[in-house]
Amino acid sequence: MKSLATRLALILALLGVSGLAYGDETAGSPAMKPSVRLARIAIRGPLPKLKGERLSWNGGKHGTELTLLVVNPTGGLFQLQQSSSLDALTDDRGTDLVGSRQRHDRPVGRMQATSDGRYMLVRLKGKLRPARGSKAVHAKGRLVFKRATKSSKVETASIAVKAGTTFELAGRTYTIQHVTPQKGREAIAITLASKQGFDAIKSLRILGADGKAIEHSGGFSGRFGSSGSRMSTEVLFLEAKPDTIRIAAEVWSDLHDIEVPFDLNAGLGL
Repeated sequence: MKSLATRLALILALLGVSGLAYGDETAGSPAMKPSVRLARIAIRGPLPKLKGERLSWNGGKHGTELTLLVVNPTGGLFQLQQSSSLDALTDDRGTDLVGSRQRHDRPVGRMQATSDGRYMLVRLKGKLRPARGSKAVHAKGRLVFKRATKSSKVETASIAVKAGTTFELAGRTYTIQHVTPQKGREAIAITLASKQGFDAIKSLRILGADGKAIEHSGGFSGRFGSSGSRMSTEVLFLEAKPDTIRIAAEVWSDLHDIEVPFDLNAGLGL
């Protein structure tokens, strides 16, 4: 099976994306803004319902799906945000392909991304297919990304390892929700929570009272609650059970949102 890097390289070659020049341009210059182009369009029809067997489309339900290739010249942190929107998805006969929208529908979603933050595949989903005789599809909307390229190192003061402890890191407030004993290699699991999220943290180390690093691994993460009261959580598994710790972290220092509008037309060739 080809690696993600190889698959993206093939897509770039087919789309005519060549090497990017970086020179002395800053992240805010026009040349450093992300670009969007169409990589694929898929139209899926309904499948028959069978007794005792099941047919399904690999990667989605029936409808219209566009895959966009986003090229981010700066690299670094590059995360698609839920505030991205698909404002229109129609065929050339005016048919609305998005269909009825439900509360939890996500017509815009990330498919794959490279670890260096330079390339991402984004999916646009519609529930309906183009009308018979249609020759083109039009998609319009905006992609919103959290982006950063610069980082700095910070360290917290001593933190008591117990539920309810609150501490500051890179100007954000974090709380230890739970400290749970573990069996096996890990001694404890520490659940951290924050309304401001964890995206400002590039990497971190856990230090004991003696200043030595404590081996740990990342675990489950998630976001809970409704808009305005949403809480992000992160679980860290430690191979020791210290009374206090310090966190030495590398944090993104130029974290910001960047909006990338798109207005694309794709011929169907049917």
